[in-house]
Amino acid sequence: MYLKQTLVVLIFAGVFSACDNNSIKEKDLPSVVKNGFKTRFSETVDADWEKLNNHYKVEFEIDRKDHAALINEAGVITMIKYDIAVTELPPAIESLLKGQYKNFRLEEIEKIEKGDQIYYQVELDGKKDEHFVFSAEGQKANEIAYWD
Repeated sequence: MYLKQTLVVLIFAGVFSACDNNSIKEKDLPSVVKNGFKTRFSETVDADWEKLNNHYKVEFEIDRKDHAALINEAGVITMIKYDIAVTELPPAIESLLKGQYKNFRLEEIEKIEKGDQIYYQVELDGKKDEHFVFSAEGQKANEIAYWD
């Protein structure tokens, strides 16, 4: 019996450690990636890094607000997202949510910057949770996926 319990514990430990194998310590980052990040975000708190294919993802805080960024191998920030308040939503999106999604509770709102484009992603709680990305004009933005 003890052997079976030990085996189960080892399997779970392996599964959980495998889930975290994309994590990377800041000291192990290429200097160009680190410099690209620090140039734009010099006052960050609690930066957690992951390697995702040909990008690095970093999650961090500024002024107690959650942020995330994708940085390519050349050190260029390709996308940023951060939490915003409902009062920061463009009126077109706020109106759409109050009309078409009035039976949902607004769970999370984030602003996304991708190049010179601005998007807003929302998580709505209801019978079935919904995730949407909108342009500032209130149109669903199919050209960009919801960034979880």
